[in-house]
Amino acid sequence: MLTKDKVAQPDREPALSKDRLASDVAKGLIDTVVVAFTDMQGRLMGKRIDAEYFIWAGLMAPAATPPAVRKKLRDSLRQAVQDPDFRNAMAKVETPINYLDAPEFQKFWDADANKLAEAVKRVKIVEQRQ
Repeated sequence: MLTKDKVAQPDREPALSKDRLASDVAKGLIDTVVVAFTDMQGRLMGKRIDAEYFIWAGLMAPAATPPAVRKKLRDSLRQAVQDPDFRNAMAKVETPINYLDAPEFQKFWDADANKLAEAVKRVKIVEQRQ
């Protein structure tokens, strides 16, 4: 934030970096971002944006993978994400862990795909062909 006693300095890190914003959104500390400026009468003009930022990773196996192998993979991964060393390493890089087993991950996947499709419609992204 700039005030009359602070001047923008391009060679200086911003008060809230993009990475810090992403981290705070992921932690749930920020849920809305307002991009705004004042107009000639001092009114705040801009946009309110629901903030959501996350990166997910999933372990996937071919559909033909035998059920016993899939179970072993799921059990091993569930155990691995509970390991204190792994959890501490993720905490140090401000990466929250939200393990979802296959049925819950499928629900997440479907909901995320729907949100992305709605966002594309809302911002009117159009496929460009050459």
